[in-house]
Amino acid sequence: MIKIVVPIDFTESTENALIYASKMVNNTSDEIILLHILDELSQESAKSYLGALEQKFAGDFVGTLTSKVLKGKISEQIGNFAEISAATYIVMGIHKS
Repeated sequence: MIKIVVPIDFTESTENALIYASKMVNNTSDEIILLHILDELSQESAKSYLGALEQKFAGDFVGTLTSKVLKGKISEQIGNFAEISAATYIVMGIHKS
Protein backbone atom coordinates (compact mmCIF):
# COMPACT_ATOMS: atom_id res chain seq x y z
CA MET A 1 0.00 0.00 0.00
CA ILE A 2 1.29 3.42 -0.99
CA LYS A 3 0.17 6.51 0.92
CA ILE A 4 1.09 9.89 -0.58
CA VAL A 5 0.62 13.28 1.08
CA VAL A 6 0.23 16.14 -1.41
CA PRO A 7 0.37 19.58 0.21
CA ILE A 8 -2.10 21.84 -1.63
CA ASP A 9 -2.10 25.64 -1.71
CA PHE A 10 -4.49 25.86 -4.68
CA THR A 11 -1.83 26.95 -7.17
CA GLU A 12 -1.05 25.36 -10.52
CA SER A 13 2.19 23.86 -9.21
CA THR A 14 0.44 21.96 -6.42
CA GLU A 15 -2.20 20.74 -8.84
CA ASN A 16 0.66 19.46 -11.01
CA ALA A 17 2.03 17.65 -7.94
CA LEU A 18 -1.37 15.96 -7.56
CA ILE A 19 -1.26 14.85 -11.20
CA TYR A 20 2.23 13.42 -10.65
CA ALA A 21 1.17 11.66 -7.44
CA SER A 22 -1.87 10.15 -9.17
CA LYS A 23 0.49 8.42 -11.61
CA MET A 24 2.32 6.77 -8.69
CA VAL A 25 -0.70 4.85 -7.38
CA ASN A 26 -1.96 1.70 -9.06
CA ASN A 27 -3.79 -0.33 -6.39
CA THR A 28 -7.20 0.17 -4.83
CA SER A 29 -5.45 0.12 -1.45
CA ASP A 30 -3.25 3.13 -2.38
CA GLU A 31 -4.19 6.53 -1.01
CA ILE A 32 -3.49 10.16 -1.81
CA ILE A 33 -4.18 12.68 0.94
CA LEU A 34 -4.57 16.31 -0.09
CA LEU A 35 -3.24 18.45 2.77
CA HIS A 36 -3.92 22.15 3.17
CA ILE A 37 -2.44 24.20 5.98
CA LEU A 38 -4.66 27.17 6.81
CA ASP A 39 -3.31 30.65 6.28
CA GLU A 40 -5.58 33.09 4.50
CA LEU A 41 -8.57 30.87 3.74
CA SER A 42 -11.23 29.92 6.21
CA GLN A 43 -11.52 26.24 7.03
CA GLU A 44 -14.84 26.05 5.17
CA SER A 45 -13.33 27.61 2.02
CA ALA A 46 -10.34 25.29 2.15
CA LYS A 47 -12.58 22.22 2.54
CA SER A 48 -14.69 23.41 -0.38
CA TYR A 49 -11.63 23.85 -2.65
CA LEU A 50 -10.24 20.47 -1.59
CA GLY A 51 -13.59 18.83 -2.26
CA ALA A 52 -13.60 20.27 -5.76
CA LEU A 53 -10.09 18.91 -6.37
CA GLU A 54 -11.16 15.50 -5.08
CA GLN A 55 -14.07 15.44 -7.53
CA LYS A 56 -11.89 16.66 -10.40
CA PHE A 57 -9.16 14.05 -9.93
CA ALA A 58 -10.96 11.08 -8.31
CA GLY A 59 -11.41 9.25 -11.60
CA ASP A 60 -7.76 9.64 -12.65
CA PHE A 61 -6.42 6.76 -10.57
CA VAL A 62 -7.40 3.54 -8.87
CA GLY A 63 -6.80 4.38 -5.19
CA THR A 64 -8.52 6.54 -2.61
CA LEU A 65 -8.39 10.33 -2.58
CA THR A 66 -9.03 12.13 0.72
CA SER A 67 -8.28 15.55 2.16
CA LYS A 68 -7.26 17.13 5.44
CA VAL A 69 -7.15 20.76 6.62
CA LEU A 70 -4.80 21.72 9.46
CA LYS A 71 -3.80 24.92 11.21
CA GLY A 72 -0.22 25.87 12.02
CA LYS A 73 3.17 26.49 10.46
CA ILE A 74 3.45 24.94 7.02
CA SER A 75 7.08 23.92 7.56
CA GLU A 76 6.15 21.93 10.67
CA GLN A 77 2.70 20.58 9.80
CA ILE A 78 3.56 18.84 6.53
CA GLY A 79 6.26 16.65 8.07
CA ASN A 80 4.29 16.03 11.26
CA PHE A 81 1.20 14.99 9.34
CA ALA A 82 3.19 12.74 7.00
CA GLU A 83 4.76 11.01 9.99
CA ILE A 84 1.50 10.60 11.91
CA SER A 85 -0.35 9.30 8.86
CA ALA A 86 2.52 6.90 8.01
CA ALA A 87 2.90 8.37 4.53
CA THR A 88 5.15 6.58 2.07
CA TYR A 89 5.85 9.77 0.10
CA ILE A 90 5.28 13.51 0.13
CA VAL A 91 4.83 14.95 -3.36
CA MET A 92 5.09 18.74 -3.46
CA GLY A 93 4.85 21.36 -6.15
CA ILE A 94 7.50 24.04 -6.41
CA HIS A 95 7.16 27.78 -6.69
CA LYS A 96 9.59 29.78 -8.77
CA SER A 97 10.82 32.97 -7.19
